Amino acid sequence: MNMSSMGIGFKTPAEKKPKKMQALVKGMEVHDWNTLDSVNAFPPKSIDQILLLLNEGKASDITILEWIHLFESSNIWSENNTELRTSHTCFKILNAMSENDPLLNLSLFRAALTIDGVGNLFPSLLLDQIHFLDDKLSGWKKEILDIVIKSRDGNYKDIALSVAMQDISVNEFFSKYRLPRCTRLKHAVTASIPYTCETIDLVSYAGWCIYMVKESEHVISVEILNVLLAKRFNDIKNNKYLISKFIEICHPQNEDGYWYDLSEPAQLSLKNIVSISDLYYFKKLVELIFRSKELSVDENSTKQIKRRSQFWCHYESRILSVRILVPEYTYDKVIGLLKSCSWLELLSDKEGSEVIILEFDSVIVLEVLRGEASEIRVFEKNSRNKNILLKSVNPSLNDFRKAHQDAVHDHVICWQWACESWLRKSYNIIPDDKTKKFNGLPPSFSDYDPRKGLPTPDKNMLSLRAEEVARWSDAFFRREMLLGKYTSDGSEAKAHELLLLGQQFNQMGDFKQMVEHWESSAKLGNRAAMMNLAEYYLVKAKSRAELRMRGDVWLRKAAELGDLRANALLGLTV
Repeated sequence: MNMSSMGIGFKTPAEKKPKKMQALVKGMEVHDWNTLDSVNAFPPKSIDQILLLLNEGKASDITILEWIHLFESSNIWSENNTELRTSHTCFKILNAMSENDPLLNLSLFRAALTIDGVGNLFPSLLLDQIHFLDDKLSGWKKEILDIVIKSRDGNYKDIALSVAMQDISVNEFFSKYRLPRCTRLKHAVTASIPYTCETIDLVSYAGWCIYMVKESEHVISVEILNVLLAKRFNDIKNNKYLISKFIEICHPQNEDGYWYDLSEPAQLSLKNIVSISDLYYFKKLVELIFRSKELSVDENSTKQIKRRSQFWCHYESRILSVRILVPEYTYDKVIGLLKSCSWLELLSDKEGSEVIILEFDSVIVLEVLRGEASEIRVFEKNSRNKNILLKSVNPSLNDFRKAHQDAVHDHVICWQWACESWLRKSYNIIPDDKTKKFNGLPPSFSDYDPRKGLPTPDKNMLSLRAEEVARWSDAFFRREMLLGKYTSDGSEAKAHELLLLGQQFNQMGDFKQMVEHWESSAKLGNRAAMMNLAEYYLVKAKSRAELRMRGDVWLRKAAELGDLRANALLGLTV
């Protein structure tokens, strides 16, 4: 019985074939080397045989593979010979390179890779003397040699200048000369680009500078921009092309731009060329709060904070300065997300809310972003308040809250509508001239009319707002009492609370409630309430003689308490 009868079969063994080296030498004849040997000769020449051909002036008989063998065995032929003989050999090799284009191309390529640190692909003895080829080459070959020599000498700034002269990028430059694998050299030349921008003619090479900003890694791009803006200001301030590009890639309105990475001198220079408000730092803070997961700000709170920055952005041209202060906890969590943080100041508080201070022509506004009963406070712009709000060093939030504000506003429902009206009517602070809509509001409530303000919410919304303002006011003034800024019996704080509520009813058109709250506030000695009543009875309301007399009484009481505006209206001097 055999295997076939059992139904078991085996594959016929494959026929053995010669191995690769056997196939390579098949048909070759083994004989002594001579000058007529071709590339098919086997085995290859020894180092001594190659050197013999070189010394006999028969370099053309040396194959490319043999040249590579000679380069990689330089320690053999250099250590076994005198310095003079080694130098003579180097001269012969360099001369052969100048007469043999394939050998020259190979040598320059391997020399560049050796300098780049890829490996010992080209003898250091030859590399030290390769500049002697300079007079023997021309055109493209001379340009590659120039790159090798400057790379050898660490003269990357000159290579960077050559890149500029050709109006191409560093990558394009190295690819053009067939050296794309020289990554270390490319990095070194790229790092020298900012230095090139310090001296290059910007009239001719402005476009190249911007091209390099776009083509380089981010850190190099920022360095280039810092050089152009901070060190070449006189050259760029009248260059329309560069200014337009700076607006495009550096203006803070471009969220993906370079503004927040620029140095302070560069930012200052750009501000001198282009109108830029510090209000953009407010937007940056909102972004940082959103990005920092450790701050644990939920999505709804983030949206509310964002709406506050959006609201004040409509007053950009009216704002003279912006100050941004954060507690230690916030600072520690966001500082790692910033490359430059000179605009971010530290409060002495460990925790709590972030604070934005906005300087206008006649008042200073304090915006408290987070926390229970967060608020907007308006302060008269006198020297005391300027020192507290604009110049204080390492203050606390309570330092600001203890200062006596002129008025305060809430952040409850429909606050944007109420706040715009309040700022416009009470302080003549109006949105930017080109404002047609308020961002951050529903479309039906976003249209802006310079005469009427934002659309008035419906009655249900106003009723809901009144309820929320009352709750907010109660919480706000309970906190105010703890600051020790009002009389201990609470009457002064209550007067301020009633004044505030009266203002809310005024905005909602409920004049009966408005008058009741202002009357109560005025009776507690609040001068602002007295002046509001006087203005309402004497000017705004179609008052009967009895009500006009009432307005006159409140005006005189305010004057007696030292109100400057009341005294001016009565023609009195204080």
